Amino acid sequence: MKKNPVRPRLQIRSIVAMAFFLLLMVQSSARADTEASVLNGIAVEQTAGWTKVTVGFTFPLRYVSHLPASVGREVLVRLAPLSAAHVADCIRFNRETRSVPSTDISVRYAGSNVGGPYLRILFPAKVHYSIRQEGDFRNIEILVQQEVPDDSAVHIPDLPDEKARQILEEAETKTAEGKHARAIQLYTKLAERASPEIAETAQESLADARKANGQMAHAKAEYQRYLDLFPDGAASERVRRKLAVLINGRDEDEQSDSEIGGWRKDFYGELSQFFENDGHRFAGDDFEEDFSILDTDLDLRYTLTGSEFELITVVNGGYELAFTDDDENRTRASNFYLDTSFKNSGITARIGRSYENRWGVWGRYDGARASFSLPAAMTLNLIGGFPVYSSYDDPETDTRFFGASFDYSLWQNWELNSFYFQQEADGVTDRQAVGTEMQFSYENGSVFGLMDYDIYHQELSMMLFTATYLFRNMTTFTVSGEYRQSPFLTTRNALIGLDVCCLDNLFAEYSEDEIVQLVKDRSADSKTAYLGIYHIVNNSFQVGFDITWSKLGSTESSAGVDGYEGTDDELYYLLQLTGEGLFSKNDIWNAHLKYSDTTNYDVYGLRLFTRLRPADKLLLVPEVNLEHREHKEQDLNKLEAGPELRIEYSLTDNITLELESGFSWLFRNEAGEEERSEEYFIYLGYYWNF
Repeated sequence: MKKNPVRPRLQIRSIVAMAFFLLLMVQSSARADTEASVLNGIAVEQTAGWTKVTVGFTFPLRYVSHLPASVGREVLVRLAPLSAAHVADCIRFNRETRSVPSTDISVRYAGSNVGGPYLRILFPAKVHYSIRQEGDFRNIEILVQQEVPDDSAVHIPDLPDEKARQILEEAETKTAEGKHARAIQLYTKLAERASPEIAETAQESLADARKANGQMAHAKAEYQRYLDLFPDGAASERVRRKLAVLINGRDEDEQSDSEIGGWRKDFYGELSQFFENDGHRFAGDDFEEDFSILDTDLDLRYTLTGSEFELITVVNGGYELAFTDDDENRTRASNFYLDTSFKNSGITARIGRSYENRWGVWGRYDGARASFSLPAAMTLNLIGGFPVYSSYDDPETDTRFFGASFDYSLWQNWELNSFYFQQEADGVTDRQAVGTEMQFSYENGSVFGLMDYDIYHQELSMMLFTATYLFRNMTTFTVSGEYRQSPFLTTRNALIGLDVCCLDNLFAEYSEDEIVQLVKDRSADSKTAYLGIYHIVNNSFQVGFDITWSKLGSTESSAGVDGYEGTDDELYYLLQLTGEGLFSKNDIWNAHLKYSDTTNYDVYGLRLFTRLRPADKLLLVPEVNLEHREHKEQDLNKLEAGPELRIEYSLTDNITLELESGFSWLFRNEAGEEERSEEYFIYLGYYWNF
């Protein structure tokens, strides 16, 4: 990923000693403050034949497209934020990974400057799947079914029986010794290359070994493969029982340790570390190091589920060890909360530090919230606490808020939420708002709307609308628009540019009406509109086009603070081509062509990347970027070009090593004077899902 001049924290990691890991656990953690976690929990529902994975988002994110369309071992899902407010850095730069509880499925989120962010879902074997999104755009569902082997998976024996029996004997010995990893390798070889009689035995034993090695999703896939290849085999009934037991989540002979006493316990998470380094140089000079840190991230989740009660504990955070004089070591805490749910009564509660993007709360806070089910399909939500403006800092106890909202249904498929929000800072009203969220879901699309009106400042803070529709020819049409105040309306905005420390002192110098006017003077109208059309041509190719319009208004000069001039109408055009199998059977490639007509520049860009798997455990992602900027009024143009490469290697089923590096050449020509510079970045580390 290209180095950003404001250096937003990426989800990047690198290997260090376990003792250091344990030390960091005590200090808690989270991703960089400008990058609250995008992924907000994963839920799994399993029944015979299919698995539903629901990926939750902290912010509303709209589904754009995905590829391959319905069959594969991994799928890329393109996303786009509904709102430009508050979450731009987080959406564009985060890199996050989550394991899916009770499966060998993993979900990875990657931000992007061009074309929007994407989810990458990795399955343990080739599967059928479908992607859908409903409701308030805060989650997406992946429905997974086991794939029947295609022609390429047809058994072709080439091992002599005598040699195959020797390998089978060795595999059984390794199994008895508890060396399941080696046994899996041997059974796999036999299942693919031995005669049908030996391959049938090896296939069942392979599934058993996967299960003994704790690879439950792989075991399910191998049991299903046995039934696909040998539906009337001698062990088919036994294998069907084993598969049914795995799907039901219970050991064959005894109750699972995680379900003792009627309670189910799950503990999972991710620990990761990356070394991040970037620098630059001008022509003829040596490289200067701009940034160098060791960034550690920890995400822990513990769930305790019974028939009437569920408890969820989340710890999410990080630590930055700086190696440059200009930066300092920092601990950051993003999420640290306890969630409870009483199923029969319809009561849920949360206490601790978390991030909300609804009910009038637009950011991180320390506090509590609770929801209560009411008659007539209504829900009362209460929330209160202290805002946390930086995950590196303590909460702002001089500022506190309270909110209340109702969820209710008016008509079929229509869900609404109405909220009231009150916030005080230094004992005076900072923000007082009412608003509503509306969502409508139907078979082939959805509509979402949001309005936030500040009744204290008597201004509309934000209004948002988006609608999407999927046609029968697999074309997705999306339209959206947003109006908001930038920065978001609060009384504290009146302090911008003034040599005044707090609102108490400001009220000693200005009247309440004057301060309200200062707030309006400091905020500008921000407007955006979006239109996107994406078409899935077939399982291996899709094309999409979108256009975005934006305009930022001017601010007024007052109280000795100069206002600033807004922008012209700015237009951003993007054409995306995505396909599979261009360079090899299972590669995925993507091409972005962009043109931006901004206030000061015309910008032309090209981005090409592909995902190659030369081996099962190895992923290569080479990328090339090219961008040219021409100033509209000055004799000035800029050219930036360079390659990037990401390498991922699965050291084990749970540990992945990663290297990402890039180099850019920058050429600047102003009135015939040329200037050249170069930049580099490198991220080296690993992540461990457990």
